[in-house]
Amino acid sequence: MPAVGAAPRYLHIDNAINTSGIAGTSAELYDLTTGRFVAHVRAGAASYTQGFDGVRGWGADASGMVLIDDTRDGTLDDVLFSHFLGRTGPERVEVVPLPAGSGRRRLRLRLDGLSGPIDVTLNPATGMIETIDDYSGVTKGSLRLWDYRLVKNVWIPFESDSRSIYSDERETATAVYSVAHVPDDAFDPPEPPRDTSLDGVTSVPMDLSLGQVVIPIRIDGGPILHVLFDSGSTNYLSPATARRLGLTITGFGKAGGIGAEVVDQHLTRARLVRIGRAEIRGLPFAVLDDGSKLDGTIGCEVFERFAVRFDFRNRRVQLSRDPSAIRGRGRPFAIRTGRCQPELDAELDGLVGVAAIDTGSAAAADIMAPFVAQHHLIDRYQARVYLSGGEGIGGAAAGRFARAHVLRIGPFLLRDVEIGLSLMKKGAFTDPTEMVNLGVPLLSRFDLTIDYRSHRLWLEPRASLRGIRLEGD
Repeated sequence: MPAVGAAPRYLHIDNAINTSGIAGTSAELYDLTTGRFVAHVRAGAASYTQGFDGVRGWGADASGMVLIDDTRDGTLDDVLFSHFLGRTGPERVEVVPLPAGSGRRRLRLRLDGLSGPIDVTLNPATGMIETIDDYSGVTKGSLRLWDYRLVKNVWIPFESDSRSIYSDERETATAVYSVAHVPDDAFDPPEPPRDTSLDGVTSVPMDLSLGQVVIPIRIDGGPILHVLFDSGSTNYLSPATARRLGLTITGFGKAGGIGAEVVDQHLTRARLVRIGRAEIRGLPFAVLDDGSKLDGTIGCEVFERFAVRFDFRNRRVQLSRDPSAIRGRGRPFAIRTGRCQPELDAELDGLVGVAAIDTGSAAAADIMAPFVAQHHLIDRYQARVYLSGGEGIGGAAAGRFARAHVLRIGPFLLRDVEIGLSLMKKGAFTDPTEMVNLGVPLLSRFDLTIDYRSHRLWLEPRASLRGIRLEGD
């Protein structure tokens, strides 16, 4: 937001918004000195809040549950975007001119450590930003800005739309005014909602017949549903299940997964979800067809509220609001949860990278396609056997099969590990920020406890299994 002369530090903008096909409103607050911001979107089932407090980005879904984006890529992406709002450092943004037609000026912005660049196109007549294309992460996102007006000595784009392969969002400013002072916590994440009930520990059976973790739940007092309990996903229900439960379905967007394609997605919200004796009120769900015969999936939204223990030895899942009541023995690992999936540092035959914990995957370890290409792993492992992965959202995954000598997760060394070397050009396995996605065949060598709220994870090797030893043994 370019300023002319003396501009206010804090600017408030009200908007009419259409997001996921639902009309609503948004209220946005910007700090034009530090680049901090917060946006409150009210659009029914598509409501959300997001912000940047100068150090970390965060977002809250329609229930108000906050997720802090503590991944390196997510943090750097927020930092770079804050420079559009007035932030000047201390980080250095590299700016490189790009070829452009029609007299326009294009610039490529890079920030050290960010997985991809951000390209900016400027209007030749006004010098104002017309488009911002973000190439970091898995999916390109584009923001288009127009109808600039000078308000409070600041040029404000009164019209904007943001697009990705998953969603479109259109905003029109309806009011702009300066704010003299704001509270110290104006850009901080809000307190989590008090929407759960559970005394002590509850336990439900774990079905591993599909090679994934499937558990029983109930929604709105209906029949028992069999759903994937997926640490690599958000909540969703199949269209047939949502209709059977009589849920109100609204909105429209797209969803993706391991496959190269995207599928249609709608939105709904359950009054009450029961997992054993645990209850969650007002939980949001997407509605989509993932090609499976299950009723749906629960994931991030549950992990945000409870500590979860996967007792693979006894085939039980335990939930508690107190991780000390269910956690395994030994010291915990620090994890990052900024993209609704636990991440930790790992090492594959001497190559260091990020490992994602995915209880929804029936594959032991899938190596991300960018990592495969960067380190020439097809040649390194002499991987000649074609591997076609299981079906997921967007279709099947494809790659080659190999065996790694040593995979290190924290202090644990796993020998002779089956790995899939992804050759995907689209989908989740094209993530440039991760090395490997760890699934149930590997995770079930341990009993696993995950606590998103304290950003900790416990791995307890199962005594009956071989091939695991502590580093240094």
